[in-house]
Amino acid sequence: TIIATEGERSDYCSVIAMGFVTASVELRPVKLLMVCDTFGEIPALFDKPNEATMTALTDVELIEFPAESLRWVLRDTPALSVLRNLTKIQEEQSWQAMMANDCLSQWSSLKLRQMQASMHIDDFEKDR
Repeated sequence: TIIATEGERSDYCSVIAMGFVTASVELRPVKLLMVCDTFGEIPALFDKPNEATMTALTDVELIEFPAESLRWVLRDTPALSVLRNLTKIQEEQSWQAMMANDCLSQWSSLKLRQMQASMHIDDFEKDR
């Protein structure tokens, strides 16, 4: 059963309460999600299309948070700006955006190089 479709908009974030879900990009499975994993927070919060198709592999129970409720819960925290910066980094692979993020700007150069290396690996695997 398809839960969310790549490229479509979503106005809620989901937490898996039971079961297994696979995330697929261009029909290729890229990640297995299970209990306590979340998906849909970036599309819901920032009106972006879903980056992957989410498909139930077993019977699945989801806890869904509407975007407005999620924004309300996060309103007095730095979480929204952190997520916005991480989304920008992902979209642009922008190191300037990374350094603008208070959390990430405190990382050591080794940690930043490790993250940069993983971003290139992710891109390589995505383009296969």
